[in-house]
Amino acid sequence: MKQTSLVIESDSSLKPFWENFCLTPRQNQLIFQLTHAVSKQDILKELGIKESTYRYHLAQLKKLFGVSTTSQLVAIVFRSGYITNLESQ
Repeated sequence: MKQTSLVIESDSSLKPFWENFCLTPRQNQLIFQLTHAVSKQDILKELGIKESTYRYHLAQLKKLFGVSTTSQLVAIVFRSGYITNLESQ
């Protein structure tokens, strides 16, 4: 069986896309958790939030980044370098 891996390269042309974003600390925490392959249940426990709050923030992030799925959100966060910037703070 052939193994495949997902490689997402940084795309510097996307950086201006997020540099003007003003995300809340909770939204940044959620992005961080999502990009570190943490399960939804673990995110809820770690952040001490209800599922409805999780869904609300996730919907807002998808809208802000112009995507419709969580996978797309995670991919664009990696490609834009946003997560690298977030981790360095």
